[in-house]
Amino acid sequence: MVYMPGQNDAAQKIAKLERQIRRLQAFTSLLLTIAAAGTLTLNTRPATAQAGDGILRARGLIIEDASGRERILIGAPIPPATNRVRTDQARARELWAGRFPDPDRYMEYTKPITTRPTVSSSLTSAGSTVLHWEIPCRTRT
Repeated sequence: MVYMPGQNDAAQKIAKLERQIRRLQAFTSLLLTIAAAGTLTLNTRPATAQAGDGILRARGLIIEDASGRERILIGAPIPPATNRVRTDQARARELWAGRFPDPDRYMEYTKPITTRPTVSSSLTSAGSTVLHWEIPCRTRT
């Protein structure tokens, strides 16, 4: 075999470039697979969501703090809460009545406390909506 300068070097360079191309192709395929999986994961909606309506429906919502106490109650009627003073007369007496000179008078004033507001809406002749709120605070017996 006759040695020709550069012939062997060129073959090695071609082989090296072909290996680099194969690695780049494998890397590109991997990136595309990850991107496709990520796109599918992010665009998948939960099975309970209605397609396109963008509405969340719930009868009530209770927001708790880090210690597990109910802090915000949203609903109609307001959902029951285990440590809510407002609707528990015994607990209200225990926690609040003693802060006043006449605890019995305080309890009489706040008894019973209702928490069931009602909201209704009506449509005016001009086509606008009017909300009617009825929020009872106390009911004397």
